[in-house]
Amino acid sequence: MKRYPGTSANDACMYCKAIQIAQEAIGLGGLVGHNMRILDLGDSFVYEDLLAVANTVSNTLDHLFLPSLGVHLLGGSGRLFCIDTFVLTC
Repeated sequence: MKRYPGTSANDACMYCKAIQIAQEAIGLGGLVGHNMRILDLGDSFVYEDLLAVANTVSNTLDHLFLPSLGVHLLGGSGRLFCIDTFVLTC
């Protein structure tokens, strides 16, 4: 399951809502026989608010995805590693 708010997300609550929708979709998939066990968080984290987003995402994941559910998480950080390079180039 891949669900994230996109590059224009500038509010940590938007990530929380996206994770909630993903959790609901995974639950619905299970009801019809789809064993979805991977949640891809993407890499759309806003650089300026990274700490707030990280805390919100962590708390939401802890609340909605208990370890006993067996859901594995993926998250990218590629854009954060190269953002300053593109600023210098421009």
